[in-house]
Amino acid sequence: MSVKRLQELGFKESDCIKALQATSGRLDASATWLIENAAPVMQAQSSQQEGSAQGWQFAGFEVV
Repeated sequence: MSVKRLQELGFKESDCIKALQATSGRLDASATWLIENAAPVMQAQSSQQEGSAQGWQFAGFEVV
C-alpha cells in the first residue's frame, strides 16, 4: 500500500521501494528521500499542453 501511495507522487515503483527500505518503512521520510534522491517520472503530454513545453508532474504541481 505504501509503495502505491509514493508512486502517486510520480515516482517509479523501484525508487519507491528503495525509499521505503532506506527509511525503515516511514512514509513521510520515504517521500522526502524520493525528493532528494530520485527523479519523478515524465508525464505524458496532454492535448491541452500541445505546442507548449512539457513539464514534470510532481506532488500536485507542474514545473515547466
